[in-house]
Amino acid sequence: MPLPGLELLYQSLSSVYKNADDVLVSVIHWKIISNGFKCIGKGEKGKSCDKKSEMLPKDWNSDENVYVLRYNQTSNNKIFILKIIKIDDSLMVNFMREEDEKVASMNIRSSDHCTGVLDDYHSAFKNLEDFKKRVKKEIFDEFKSSVEKKSESRKCEKSSSLLEDDRFTQGGPSHRRSGQQHEWIDPDGPFSVGRGDLDPFGGMGGGMLMDPRRSGGPGFGMDPSTGLPARLPRGAVPPGARFDPFGPSGARPSPDPDHMRPPDYDDMFM
Repeated sequence: MPLPGLELLYQSLSSVYKNADDVLVSVIHWKIISNGFKCIGKGEKGKSCDKKSEMLPKDWNSDENVYVLRYNQTSNNKIFILKIIKIDDSLMVNFMREEDEKVASMNIRSSDHCTGVLDDYHSAFKNLEDFKKRVKKEIFDEFKSSVEKKSESRKCEKSSSLLEDDRFTQGGPSHRRSGQQHEWIDPDGPFSVGRGDLDPFGGMGGGMLMDPRRSGGPGFGMDPSTGLPARLPRGAVPPGARFDPFGPSGARPSPDPDHMRPPDYDDMFM
């Protein structure tokens, strides 16, 4: 038998509804069935004649003050007990997993979600979507495994992080994906110093720090081996890295004409 929609379930039960509480209990039952459960009877103790069904059992609302229904979770065959107690104009809902007695609870006021009209589905409810969301959050989400909760938490954090990044950069990652490019500015121009500070995400670099490689004319490049007796191996200085040379610009590892001490170097009057 296919899973009935809420409207079909309501129509099949309209002749046995006694009050607004019955209506809301049937909605909770529908949500339970929609989440992979089957009803296996009423009462806290099972019976040999109980059968799995998507419908409510006979005489499910025979007690005006309490509803007790048993469910089987089809994915793992675990037993759950739904117990709803009427307290004044409110319903106290408890959904318990039998094996470890873990309980999820919620309190609802029938007047907040049911109009009291029992013979017409379209006139029976108010704030129905809010009620269904509450049942999901306060009942079913409590039984999610720690792995499922961590996975959802990571998704939320990642989504929030991407949103904050886009807000901070005012068109950062998403802006670049759209194919828009920054205006090209000559990095060797005299007015380029400090421009990188105005657009830290522009990829220009530099900022207020003077880059010696940009201090000369176009094509100027600094040899990182300057001042050493031999050239550095390929890859010793990564491309684009800021690097302080070992000697003055233009120096070569050839003998220094001042490497010999001058005559009378120890003469204080020299």
